[in-house]
Amino acid sequence: MKIITLNLARKDDLGEDYNARIERIAKFLDQEHADIVCFQEVSFSDTQSLADDINQLMNTPYKNVWSELSRRCKISNIAPTKRATSMRKMYAKDKNAIFTDGEAIMSNLTLTKRVVTHLHKVPNDERGRRDPHPRIIQSIDFDNIKISNIHFAANNNAYLQLKETLDKTKHDRIIIGDFNMTSEQIIKHRTMWQSDYSEASETYNYISFPADGVAYDHVLVPKQLKLKSLKTKDNLSDHNAVIIEITHL
Repeated sequence: MKIITLNLARKDDLGEDYNARIERIAKFLDQEHADIVCFQEVSFSDTQSLADDINQLMNTPYKNVWSELSRRCKISNIAPTKRATSMRKMYAKDKNAIFTDGEAIMSNLTLTKRVVTHLHKVPNDERGRRDPHPRIIQSIDFDNIKISNIHFAANNNAYLQLKETLDKTKHDRIIIGDFNMTSEQIIKHRTMWQSDYSEASETYNYISFPADGVAYDHVLVPKQLKLKSLKTKDNLSDHNAVIIEITHL
């Protein structure tokens, strides 16, 4: 079974031709024929998500696209001259803009159950005075595989949300996505997961965030499964896509 995880990144974060980028992602997915695709930083319009937009561009689109909004907010008090993150820059351009963010899972497998679990906010996980950053676990069960798609806090407290995720989910499912933890940090906290999981960084040395030269995107594989291979694909987002293959033992 092949699974892909990719943090899509927002339009304002990349400064390139947005339509060309999502066309590249659609072409990449057509080439890979993955069984499951997990996206993070999924933008939402009034009618659908960015995952739907990408799926519609594919030659062979997925039958199931489940997108879940984790936040929708508006900030109107950011000064244009203030040095800030890309989100603040966006609001400085348009103080009435609505910022949306979420996760999505795409697959052709038969869906049996899906659940959203809200995570507690950790210290410093915000990008502006009026922008709390909710986080969710997007969990889905298929006939023969269970998976949780995550996007943890972008700071040194991400391990707290890893612990909460492990506490709140049964340890028979793959946990995959943007952990916002380096491989070294994942290994440092291995006592949280090593009894029930193996982790890709134990076996593979890879980069998923080229700007920092590290891997922030990881996969925890339950012990009853085996990670058969891992590769990455660049030039799709500010993150590299991580493509894994797993087998049952």
